[in-house]
Amino acid sequence: MPNISLEWDAFYFDKKTKTLYLSCFVHDPVEARKGKSIIYAVPWDDKLVDLNNLKPVATIDNQFVTDIKLAGDGKFYLLTEVYPFDAYYTGMEAKVSNFIFLENNQIKILHKFGKNYLLGAFYVGQDNLLYIIGMKSTGIASYDDIAFISHDNGQSWKEEMEGSWGQGSYFDPKTNKAWLYKQGKLYSRVIK
Repeated sequence: MPNISLEWDAFYFDKKTKTLYLSCFVHDPVEARKGKSIIYAVPWDDKLVDLNNLKPVATIDNQFVTDIKLAGDGKFYLLTEVYPFDAYYTGMEAKVSNFIFLENNQIKILHKFGKNYLLGAFYVGQDNLLYIIGMKSTGIASYDDIAFISHDNGQSWKEEMEGSWGQGSYFDPKTNKAWLYKQGKLYSRVIK
């Protein structure tokens, strides 16, 4: 059961069902390097909900959820990180970034991107497009902007370089068009 004073790690609002999905990581009280992410569904209506009485809709062991997208009834796309959970801050060189397709609390697809990635945003577009943007470490305090693209529900991914110095981004899920602001200029492209 989460304590409402704890921070939520990831969230997603489903406009169709008017449901807010929230994830929080709970440390294992016995083993310091273990824990679980718990996902809750909060109805977005006029009724007040006591967050301490929520029941989980999904739980995933030893994964820290950084982004959530709904993939259908009881199905989630998740971006996660795995690292020594006894450390509050861990650099990206010690984290393993993953994509997970979770169906009825079972991992159906687990894709490991590996270390040295900081995956920041995850989008679902048209024609089965899954689009992830983030950074890849290229040395000491040096990073490149990258994108991962999938057209098969996350079974396979293509990595694309986006340059460096990205300062902001936007993705239009209706047109699969991505916008990137860097070094005072706005760039766009259709993700294929």
